[in-house]
Amino acid sequence: MIDLVDIPYKEEDPVQNFNRIESLPSALYDLIEEAKLARERAEARFSGFLVGAALETKEGQIFHGSNFEPSNADTTCAERSLLCVARDARDAPEHLVIRRIAIVGGPQGQIRGNTTLTPCGRCRQVLFDHEVTQKSDIQVICATLGDGPVQVFSNARLLIPFAFGTELEPPTRSR
Repeated sequence: MIDLVDIPYKEEDPVQNFNRIESLPSALYDLIEEAKLARERAEARFSGFLVGAALETKEGQIFHGSNFEPSNADTTCAERSLLCVARDARDAPEHLVIRRIAIVGGPQGQIRGNTTLTPCGRCRQVLFDHEVTQKSDIQVICATLGDGPVQVFSNARLLIPFAFGTELEPPTRSR
């Protein structure tokens, strides 16, 4: 078996797998750490599964989001709450362009883990829609609560190969 730690990070590779978080460039490592901090604000009364996400804009701003589960049937995922926060923040850029997003999660009380967390289907579609609208890729970093493994996807499209909307032109903003 190949030890994935020895394979260097290449931003242009579509999908990369790493055994350890330390194998990543500092920008990705730091964003994962930001997602872990966001997870501390998660509220999941019914499932007990806490998720944190952090995104970096084209301008280098960092925004945080976490899942919110006020009832058994009404959950807001960390990724979607993060997009709302980033779009509506007072200091957000006028046209939000996301460079990358990191996602971590696990059961309440767990501080380490070895299973990467990927976005749910609804969040995959929302990330893809934003990617189409901004007309550039969003790198998706799926990490664990511990030291690894980590999966890095060069764009959200890779997470949802038959996404609704691939046949549509991105909307144009009118002002």
